[in-house]
Amino acid sequence: MIRTASVALAAAALPAALSAQLSPVPAANGVAGAYISQARGHEALWMNPANLALKGGPSVSLGLANFGTSFAALGLDLQQVQKLAQGDAFDAAARAEILGNIPSDGTNIRGQLLVPVLGLQLGKLAFGLGAGAVYDYNVGRDMVDLTLNGYNQNRVDYRIGNTNGRQATYLDAAVAFGQRVGPIALGVTGHYIMPRAVDNWRIFEPEYDLVNRTMRMQAFTAGTNAGSGFSVDVGGTVDLGPLTVSAVLQNVAGNVTWNEDNLAYRQFELNNTNVDDAGEILGDQFEAGTTPLTANSPLGAIQTANGLFNKAFLPRTLRVGSHLKLPVIGTRVSAQYNNQLQEGFLGGFWKSSVSVGLAQKILFFTPSIGYAKQLSGSETTLSSIAAAAQAQSEGQMLTAGLGLGPLNISVAKLTDGRRSNTDRQGVIVSAGLTLGF
Repeated sequence: MIRTASVALAAAALPAALSAQLSPVPAANGVAGAYISQARGHEALWMNPANLALKGGPSVSLGLANFGTSFAALGLDLQQVQKLAQGDAFDAAARAEILGNIPSDGTNIRGQLLVPVLGLQLGKLAFGLGAGAVYDYNVGRDMVDLTLNGYNQNRVDYRIGNTNGRQATYLDAAVAFGQRVGPIALGVTGHYIMPRAVDNWRIFEPEYDLVNRTMRMQAFTAGTNAGSGFSVDVGGTVDLGPLTVSAVLQNVAGNVTWNEDNLAYRQFELNNTNVDDAGEILGDQFEAGTTPLTANSPLGAIQTANGLFNKAFLPRTLRVGSHLKLPVIGTRVSAQYNNQLQEGFLGGFWKSSVSVGLAQKILFFTPSIGYAKQLSGSETTLSSIAAAAQAQSEGQMLTAGLGLGPLNISVAKLTDGRRSNTDRQGVIVSAGLTLGF
């Protein structure tokens, strides 16, 4: 039986899985992120601190066990990704179908995890602790072939191409305050960022032994852990009764510094006997011991570490939105514009987008729907995908959410851009509890 967890596809099984329009608030994901004018209580800590000063919000609110994750893969559907990540076997027809769906220049998998572990709001003040993770992986088509089918001794033309990846994780402790100034509510959120790890990995082209009909590939991981940083968000809201208009500038000031004195690498080998276990082997390397990275380290390790800290921070982002509560029926209509003013790897992959949403309370239930559209040619250039391929970006997202008393859940179908005329398809899932008094 062939184990089928390819190097990047195995990321689906990792606990840390930021992409597109993922929000740290589950109710926001239900309306495609169009929520900066609606967020109240502890939600305002993460969405718009100005809303802490609005009338009609809770005096005390608590958010618990919130999480949101996004995941998108190029040329693969969700079921295939899950089976690949779990190491399930495929029959010959299924393996041929998978390879047929992957573009000639390979596949890409990227995603995000946002976990606001705790949010507490007391009047105009809010506190919270959260975590975030982002990854962006590329795998050459021949690398997928090797993990699916193993090494074919009759071939000496495997070209794994741009097979590499990048990932980062961090913690976020935040405090926010809102205050009314005449008809306008203003707010500020301060974040203490605690970087946990940033890693690159790379697999190099095969070397062949024609006499013994064998193959081997050198592979490396390189990274560091720990660091420090801060970030400041500012927001403003005008409450006009049924209509609310808001603007937020996230990360208006801030910096993230990684521990460059702790750079380390791992070196390992994939060969004709173990290449079909590449995903599992790569995953084990992140748990293995490391060797300090110096000028005398192997060239492959130095090349893998190249660009490790490239824009590894939270990007400055402008969000402008509005929210209208219709009379009598109480339907909430929201719209929002988002624009990254700078590129940062810890932010989303869509540089600019628009989103709209509808929510309707019915007794104890609040169903919602939303739609988000990536604006043309607005994908960030931080991934290792060729810039020419990124020009084909056509991202969009259709969402649905449901509030059941204190519980909010949401799901989304995501088309996270295109490459080589192939859609990057994925999903967003989020859930959490909100208690307000």
